[in-house]
Amino acid sequence: RRDEPKHVLRTFYNNLVAQNYADINAFPEHISRAGAADCKTYEEAMALQQFRSLLLHEEGNELWVCPAASRHWFADGKEISAERAPTHFGPVAFTIRSEAARGRIVATIDPPTRNPPVAIRLRLRHPEGKPMVRVTGNGRELPRAGAAGDVSERFDPSKEWIFLKPAAGRWEVVARY
Repeated sequence: RRDEPKHVLRTFYNNLVAQNYADINAFPEHISRAGAADCKTYEEAMALQQFRSLLLHEEGNELWVCPAASRHWFADGKEISAERAPTHFGPVAFTIRSEAARGRIVATIDPPTRNPPVAIRLRLRHPEGKPMVRVTGNGRELPRAGAAGDVSERFDPSKEWIFLKPAAGRWEVVARY
C-alpha cells in the first residue's frame, strides 16, 4: 500500500530465506529458536499469497499488475506471465516481455470482466532503472501524468506506473526507455 517495491522485495526475500525449512520445504509462521517447524496450511498459503502480491494486488477498486516485480525479472529476453489468475474482479491474464536491449518492454493484459475494476495500474520496471520516455496503449500515445487531457490513461515515469481503463478490453502496451 505504501508503493515501495524495493522494500517489499527485500522483506519477501528475507522471509523466504529466514523462514524456509529446506528439509521439508515448508514456511512456518515465525522463526523458532528451538528449530522446530510447526507448519500449518495457513502459513503455507501465506507464503504463496506474499509471492502473488508481487505480481497482482487489489487496492480498493483498482487492480495492480506487477506492483513489486523485481527489476531482474525485466532483464532483456525475460517474460513474466499469468493465465486465468484469480482476482476479486475475476480472472486476469497478462504477459510482459522485456526487450530492454532495444529500449522497450511490451505488455499484453486481458482484464477481468466479471466485476471490472475502475482502473488498472501496470508497473514496468526497467532492469537498469531507466525512466519511461514514451508509452503507447493499443497503438495510441499515452500522456505523462500531469499532462492535460484524459487523466485516466497515462504514465508516470517517476513511479514506473502506467494507468489504464479496463473497459477498453485487451491492452497492448509498449513502454519505451
